[in-house]
Amino acid sequence: MYFYLKGTLTQQFKDYIVLEVNQVGYQIFVSNPDNFINNNEYLIYIYRHKREDDEYLVGFNDLDEKSAFLMLISVQGIGPKTALSILKGSNPSRLIDAIRNGEVSYIENIKGVSNKLALQIVIELRGKLETLRIKEESAKHLKIKQALKALGFKNKEIEPVLSNIDLTNLSEELALKEALRSLNK
Repeated sequence: MYFYLKGTLTQQFKDYIVLEVNQVGYQIFVSNPDNFINNNEYLIYIYRHKREDDEYLVGFNDLDEKSAFLMLISVQGIGPKTALSILKGSNPSRLIDAIRNGEVSYIENIKGVSNKLALQIVIELRGKLETLRIKEESAKHLKIKQALKALGFKNKEIEPVLSNIDLTNLSEELALKEALRSLNK
């Protein structure tokens, strides 16, 4: 329903901010209200939590934080407020690295996270992250292949080169440079 709200921050509280949009103040729960400055304009990505007895907005500075939040609330037993608490204790990329690497101790050191919950987060989300990584690599592979085709290379030349390049830790630009180096030998 809501994707983002753009407006002026009018108030900060312990767990939430008030963002004024077209003379309406929206209460938005965020992981770190102290990161915002009163009277500044912000674009806040929104998640609307609604249950029969409860409804509120949760906000994020960027889409990475929102994605990490959505992954966390997919874990059984983690609700929006617990997910925000976890995000308060870590940044999204470090949290995702910890999940991917099985660093239960890092996650349990976040305030409010028990060993059992940290283990559950790693177990439930590790497989989802691998699936996501494979999809990202497939998209990267396709983009590089299309770029090489646009430069005049044929599929029979491209595929053997791309199969020998580890796309995991390379940006699209670096992977394309590596492929071009191999093709021009």
